[in-house]
Amino acid sequence: MARAVTVPVVRRPTVRLLKVGFRALGFPSSITDADVAQTLQHVAAVDFAAQVRNTARLAVPTLTAWAEDDPLIEDAIFLEHAAALPPGPRLRWVEGGHNIQKTHAVELAAALAELAANPLRPRS
Repeated sequence: MARAVTVPVVRRPTVRLLKVGFRALGFPSSITDADVAQTLQHVAAVDFAAQVRNTARLAVPTLTAWAEDDPLIEDAIFLEHAAALPPGPRLRWVEGGHNIQKTHAVELAAALAELAANPLRPRS
């Protein structure tokens, strides 16, 4: 799909179809064609194997936060990722969707401020 949004002949119908999907997942109607195309290209560029390697090398406290009703990322993926990270706060809400930085901004800000003020011991 990431390639399709770069090919002039199929770009427009592909992006229109994807926008319907984005809307169904809770993204705002103001999302542009360029936003959709760029999002797909960014997601396609992620090297998940490198992410796993990088996660294993972390030695600093981490904060992980998610909502169980995230329509894009399954709860099990958050749990697996949180378990692989060094210790730190784990914030899990039943509701909040994919954009918890908006739906739980106050709680996230407080948790980040607390972590910054009182960091946990890093993993050795």
